[in-house]
Amino acid sequence: MKFLGGIYENKKIVVLASICLICALSVVAVLEVFATDMPNSENKTWLGEDKATVDAYNFPVSLDDKETWVEFAAMEITEKYRVCQIPKEKLNDISTQGLIETCVSYPIFGNIFAFDSLEIGYDRLKENFDGFKALNERKDAGETFLKMYKDMDLDILIESDPYSTLRLTFFNFIISQDEILDTMDEEMRAEFAKIVLEKINLIGKKYSEQFSIGGSIVLLDSILSKDNISFESYAGSNKYVRKHLELCIQSMQNEMFDMAEDCDQNPNNKYWIEE
Repeated sequence: MKFLGGIYENKKIVVLASICLICALSVVAVLEVFATDMPNSENKTWLGEDKATVDAYNFPVSLDDKETWVEFAAMEITEKYRVCQIPKEKLNDISTQGLIETCVSYPIFGNIFAFDSLEIGYDRLKENFDGFKALNERKDAGETFLKMYKDMDLDILIESDPYSTLRLTFFNFIISQDEILDTMDEEMRAEFAKIVLEKINLIGKKYSEQFSIGGSIVLLDSILSKDNISFESYAGSNKYVRKHLELCIQSMQNEMFDMAEDCDQNPNNKYWIEE
């Protein structure tokens, strides 16, 4: 595999490495999401009060009510899915922005990080929450996401959400789905890509201790791929992107080295080799 100035030529490997690092850094936070000793939350929208909708669904469980959350945390996962299901009558009437706010606020969103990949985790969420399936059918989903991405206030997100890093990664990953990106035309995707890169620069300059740009890189790659635009040519020279990807690649190389060493010391352990 050729190395191009710090970034691998194979874009899929680069993005995979980024996802792997996101998941690795999220393990502790995911465990905290389902802990019974949860911090209180003001549950404010991170778009800013003046830009939020009034029709987003209010789930029956919230970090604001610690007693209810403790009971919820003790439930079996199937019961949690049932409790968090959005009523069909609400689903039919809710605006697209309200639906997005609802999906991003899904109380069990942390489950996406509990599987071998974010794709598998998101598929499991879609199987158990009608909101995600309905969002994929909204023809104005891309346009609405673009507006919300422009309005996103990272300071409010940090202030109001104890899991802001995970929430932003989750938000990015929802947008990166084919069903969402296909609702945009080429011009809209070009505008979206520009804004995502601006957010990457903002995080790199001001919020590097609060957020990872990994989810933003995955989203940017997904947008560019739709129009056959080279990730390397579009963002490869960005210093924050390069630094992050080099860290991801090094992390993946270290993990592969550890696995190879373990296999050498334990010949019968072939968990990393396809039969």
